[in-house]
Amino acid sequence: MKKFAGILLCCCLLAAAATVVAHADMGPKPSVTVEFRGFEGRQYFATLLSRESRWGPYYVFDGDESSWHFSEDPAFMQFVEYEDADGFCFLQYMQDCSRSHEFGWGYYPPEEFKILLYFTDTGEFLASEGSLERYAFHSRYAFSAGGQVKKAYEYGSEAAAFALRALLTIAVELAVALCFGLRGAKLWRLLILMNLGTQLLLNAALQASIYVHGPWLGAAGIYLLLELGVTAAEAAVYMRYFPRLGTRPRAKWVIGAYAVVANAASFILGLAMAAMFPLLF
Repeated sequence: MKKFAGILLCCCLLAAAATVVAHADMGPKPSVTVEFRGFEGRQYFATLLSRESRWGPYYVFDGDESSWHFSEDPAFMQFVEYEDADGFCFLQYMQDCSRSHEFGWGYYPPEEFKILLYFTDTGEFLASEGSLERYAFHSRYAFSAGGQVKKAYEYGSEAAAFALRALLTIAVELAVALCFGLRGAKLWRLLILMNLGTQLLLNAALQASIYVHGPWLGAAGIYLLLELGVTAAEAAVYMRYFPRLGTRPRAKWVIGAYAVVANAASFILGLAMAAMFPLLF
């Protein structure tokens, strides 16, 4: 009876979490981050000009000041009135980068863009030389005072983000294992090693897909399929080895149900964390 209550509790918590996160557009999202170098002491705003007049929820200003994109800061209208020689557009998204010297667009950043700065102290503009494109799931650029731009992909940050995702996944799956009564040092060791392996494969496959198919098809299009594949692989391994490694025997259907619930729980937690910390997920 206690075992059934534990499994039921896990399922209820999972359903509650699904209810909370299902109302938002969550999941892995591409982002563009620009680091500004040599602009210390300057007061400036930054934006990405898009080749498209509409991209996701962002669009060219149509004069409607009631729009949630509209800003009363004078820099907003300066960007609206800016005319790019190649026809790139301001999509009503900007940031004051005077202190951070960094610009981040973590939700529907344009795929092809130019970087544009507006200096509030002089009224001058500075645009990047030529157009740029997102080259990775989290594209990072360095923009110098002369207008030059170079890629500044942070492999250390990506490694740290992967370590955090793997740690959270393992923590969630161990917690769910407790709910299912799956205990034992050897069993948990296999669970941890299996998750490290599947996380490495999942992230490698996801990144490769993004580079080949682009950010949207590559990320969103294959992410769920990869998660289903991971769940199936873990279920097969667990059902074979858990009965002989655990402190108490468990039916194979219970072990299979654990693999499904554990992966669903870690998947939902990942979606929620992606919504709160998009640059880390």
